[in-house]
Amino acid sequence: MVESKAKSGGGKTIVPIFYDVEPRDVRLLTSLYRDALSIHKENLGSDRVEAWEYALAEVASLRGWVRGSGRPSHIVREVTEMVVKLKVNHVHRDWDNIAMKKGKDSIDATEKGRDMALGTNYADVYLSFRGADTSSVFVEFLCHSLSDAGICFFKDNEELPPGEEIGQELLRAINRARIYIPIFSRSYAYSARCLRELAATVENNEKSDDGKTIIPIFYDVERRDVWLITSQYGNALLQHEEIYMFEEVRAWRHALKKVGSLRGWDTRSSSTSHIVREVTGIVVKLKFPKKDEAKRGN
Repeated sequence: MVESKAKSGGGKTIVPIFYDVEPRDVRLLTSLYRDALSIHKENLGSDRVEAWEYALAEVASLRGWVRGSGRPSHIVREVTEMVVKLKVNHVHRDWDNIAMKKGKDSIDATEKGRDMALGTNYADVYLSFRGADTSSVFVEFLCHSLSDAGICFFKDNEELPPGEEIGQELLRAINRARIYIPIFSRSYAYSARCLRELAATVENNEKSDDGKTIIPIFYDVERRDVWLITSQYGNALLQHEEIYMFEEVRAWRHALKKVGSLRGWDTRSSSTSHIVREVTGIVVKLKFPKKDEAKRGN
C-alpha cells in the first residue's frame, strides 16, 4: 500500500483509522505493535519485517481518525466525505464544467450577476440548496451521480440581495422540472432565494397534474426544524417578516411545512453514499418508469 502510493506520484491517498490503538502504537513507540514485529522477525527475517516497520511508521504519521476521540458514526461520516471529495476531485478537476463534460443537457446557473444556461432550457431535476453551508462534497457527489445516470439537472447557488426576485431563468427551470430536490441545511431558511425557490416548487407541484415530485434531503437539520417547531428555522422566518411582505413569508411557511412532511432522507442517519444512491435510484425510476418496469418483467 505504501509502496503503491509512493510510486503513484501523489495520485493515491491513505486514510488511516486507529481503532482501539493510538498513533504512537503504530509508530512502534510502545510495545503493542513492537512486540508483534519482533515475533515476525524471528519467523520471517529482518529484511522483510523492516519494510513493514517503515510502512507502519509512514502511515501512522498521516492524518487519520482515532476511534476513542469521536463517535463511530462521526468518524464514518468524516471518512466517507473525504473519500467522496477525493473521488469527485479526481473525476472532475473543474466541477464547473460538469454540465458540458458529462450532462450536455444539464443546466447550471452559476455565473454571478445573471442566469446562465448551459445546453438546453430543460432539466429533469431542480436542486435547491444553500451553498454557504451545504457541504460542496455532498452536492457535487449528488450531481455527479445524477449526471452519470443520464439525469439532467439545474442548480443555482447564488444569493439574492434583499427585495430582489428570483430570475425568469430559475422560474422556467422550476416550471419545467419534474423532480425537485431541496437540501435543507442549518441556514437554508435564512436565504430568501432558497425560500422563494421552495415556495415556487410547492406551488408548481400543487398545480401540476403530470406527476411532479419533491424529494427533500435533511442536511444536519431535523424534520421538526423544517416544520418550524424549533427555533432553527422559526427564528429565520421571524427575521424575514421584518423585511418581506407578510403574504410572501406566509407562503414560505406553508412550503416548509408541506415539504417537511414528505418522505425524505436525513444525512445524520444514513451515509452520504447511501442517500445519493437511493435518491438517484428514485429519480431514475421517476424519469424512466416504463424502462424500469420492463427490467422487472424480464
